[in-house]
Amino acid sequence: MKLKKKYVDLAVKQTEVLCRIPSPSGFTAGATEYLNKELKSMGFKPEYSR
Repeated sequence: MKLKKKYVDLAVKQTEVLCRIPSPSGFTAGATEYLNKELKSMGFKPEYSR
């Protein structure tokens, strides 16, 4: 049960961080860069696409 709470807390925290990054339509570079960095730190290999 504690493990599940850990992941829920992480998801909530990351959602809050993402929602605070200014990224109106067409200007999402800041949010994209943040996600790229976070995913790399988790061991993923994200790629940019259109």
